Amino acid sequence: MSPISQPNPATHTRSKLIESFHVSGFIYYDGALVFDQLAIGKKLTLRREPDNHYDANAIALYYGVHKLGFVPRDSNHTIAKVMDAGYDLFEGVVQQRDPTQHPAQQIRVGIFIIPAAE
Repeated sequence: MSPISQPNPATHTRSKLIESFHVSGFIYYDGALVFDQLAIGKKLTLRREPDNHYDANAIALYYGVHKLGFVPRDSNHTIAKVMDAGYDLFEGVVQQRDPTQHPAQQIRVGIFIIPAAE
């Protein structure tokens, strides 16, 4: 079996992928502590950090209490605006993990729009 886990398209058949990226700052936070738990399909919590002095649109990614890093700056603007307006429309999901890559490239996350309840 390959050490590279690939995305499972069946995981989110009803929700819509709007962004996919490697976690920014992954090597500086708790990613190594929970790496083995970050299986494909694991949900991540998005938390705005509007007072972040490096990026006013910062969105941190958490797995439980563990901060993994951030949505990259070039992918966070619209999501931050929607979150700031009070909408909880997004979920982060682990799409890919590859322990053979440099730590900054080991985890790929997708941001999905949560579908409206039927």
